[in-house]
Amino acid sequence: MEPNLLFWRINSKNQIGFYPDHVSITWIVGDLEKKDDVATDPYATENGETFNISSRIKVLKKDWRKESNKFTCKVTYYTEGNVYKVKSAYINGTGGGGFEPEDYLKSSKTMKLAYGVFIAKSALYGLVILVYVLRKGSSGNYAKLEFGEGTKLTVLATNITLPKVKILPPSPKEICSQNKTDKWSTLVCLATGFYPDHVSVSWKVNGKEIQDNVSTDTSAQQDKTTLMYHISSRIKINDKDWMDPKNNFTCIVHFFNGDDYITVTNTINSPKVKPKGLKLIGFGYIIFLSKSLLYALIVAGVVCKLKFSAQKKQLPED
Repeated sequence: MEPNLLFWRINSKNQIGFYPDHVSITWIVGDLEKKDDVATDPYATENGETFNISSRIKVLKKDWRKESNKFTCKVTYYTEGNVYKVKSAYINGTGGGGFEPEDYLKSSKTMKLAYGVFIAKSALYGLVILVYVLRKGSSGNYAKLEFGEGTKLTVLATNITLPKVKILPPSPKEICSQNKTDKWSTLVCLATGFYPDHVSVSWKVNGKEIQDNVSTDTSAQQDKTTLMYHISSRIKINDKDWMDPKNNFTCIVHFFNGDDYITVTNTINSPKVKPKGLKLIGFGYIIFLSKSLLYALIVAGVVCKLKFSAQKKQLPED
């Protein structure tokens, strides 16, 4: 029985279902017999009434991918009548169509390299944008970095606008309140309508900076409609200092416009007139005196009228 030839993969050949087991296998690559890198089973294995045998050959990858290369397996076997016959089968190279594990590895390395290049480009673009932002700060489109307790970078959404500063004096109710337990009054400094929120607030009394009894908002608050910010600061002063017309109180707002710090101030002087409460007391006293005088005149008129009536009754009749 002659063998059936079957290629399992590029480097092996099985001879299946032959009898008897008198066979030999040779390999031919192109037109040349190949003996190196050939491994053939030392003997055929029995499979029922027939035998099987396999042979393998190792070839270079470049030879296997060359389509013109022809790989032939030639089997010489014994037949009835003491005659040896030859049967062969061949397969051509893949022509580059195969894809080996090494190719996957190279492809993976190429993808990693490409990803690394992409990350490097992204980092480079990020640095370019950062430099652009820092340089544009001088043209008013962006605010510069602030260095201090941390770093702050602001991208502006509207034009830079200086703050408006106003000081609100103590209310008359606060000064003249009968329930007042201390001798202190409060001045309020309002900084409004500025953008961005790079501000700080301080106080001076008669030109001297004061830090005691000062309370300033921790941060500026933004109006969501206008995008402008506002901030307030309060200072407590003694009532005697507020009533002294020689004293003046100054609120100083330091505003960063992207290039330099700009100082915006407002000053309020102590009042030169009596507090409204004292005026009201004087006015009330005058009304009291006026009422008393009026009552006295009315009583005097009544008394005079009664006295005149009594004298008229005592006159003799003619």
